[in-house]
Amino acid sequence: MLPYCWLLTIGAGLGWLMERLDSFKQYIVLANLKRCFPNLDRKAVEALKTKHYQSMGQGIMELMMAWWWPQEKLDQLGVVKGIEHLEKAQAEGKGVILLAAHITSLELCTYYLARAIPLHITYKHEGKKAFLSQYMHEMRRRRSTRLIASHDLRKMLASLRQNQVVWYAPDQDFGKRNNLFAPFFGIKAGGVNAISRICEKTGARVVPFFARRLPGGEGYEIEIKPQLEALPSGGYVEDATVINRFYEESIRAVPEQYLWFHRRFRSRPVGEAPFYLGKHHFKKMTREKQKKVIEELFAEK
Repeated sequence: MLPYCWLLTIGAGLGWLMERLDSFKQYIVLANLKRCFPNLDRKAVEALKTKHYQSMGQGIMELMMAWWWPQEKLDQLGVVKGIEHLEKAQAEGKGVILLAAHITSLELCTYYLARAIPLHITYKHEGKKAFLSQYMHEMRRRRSTRLIASHDLRKMLASLRQNQVVWYAPDQDFGKRNNLFAPFFGIKAGGVNAISRICEKTGARVVPFFARRLPGGEGYEIEIKPQLEALPSGGYVEDATVINRFYEESIRAVPEQYLWFHRRFRSRPVGEAPFYLGKHHFKKMTREKQKKVIEELFAEK
């Protein structure tokens, strides 16, 4: 079993390779970073993109660590702070939505949470034919109290009514399931009103956390924050804005560790132009045309 610092180095190298293999993903990352951080010049955006790919490669190593490393070795690397905020919210007896964000070390950091507290984890169900999805499901099931498909609202409500802690990460574009748009880094982003509706039905509290990989191979810090008292407000867009604001503030601390290759702004309000070029269209372009698209991206005001 390789030392931890070696795995991080290998992961960074894997990220370097990933950056060069998929031109479309690279375009998505650049489009997201350039528009979410408009004050950065091109050199800074390109540097952040490279750090992000290194972080993604390290995330693959961390996923394997979470699945296959012995607990006694893993437990030396992670610390969970702020559990008192979760205990305070759970003491009200209404259940707690533990609000997560999609970061590159998510699999491993969720392991640390599950070690610290009984946790019901929501996941995206990919269907029985997706071998990797099924394998991930089995590995996660070993680490959590209960797994709940993200579309299974009935099970989520049941867990919360039993005063359980339900891990939930709504910071992605859900396509046709989107039913609202709220600002995220100053850009309208599609989302769902699930958290607001769940809180209305159950009285559940929303407690956010953010996790990060520490510099210098020092491990991982998972910080549980105080309850979001403003939720539910009665306005779905207002609630989503509060949640997105928390995400923004957390991501800005370690921007390279957020999953920027996700098409977070794929869905657009009616009448608004697409945020990205289509994948098929982009990949059919010559390398020169793809470079021109990137140049035009950085020429935007």
